[in-house]
Amino acid sequence: MEFEDFVPDFGHWYGTSGRLTACFVGIRADESINRYRTIANRKK
Repeated sequence: MEFEDFVPDFGHWYGTSGRLTACFVGIRADESINRYRTIANRKK
């Protein structure tokens, strides 16, 4: 399984407890603007 497939599947699995679930993502300030845009994109 590729990492890109794993992340959404893990979220669905982890969120099936019937309780509210939150996920936080952090990136270093010196990382690329493209990586930030990927994480901040609301369409994904």
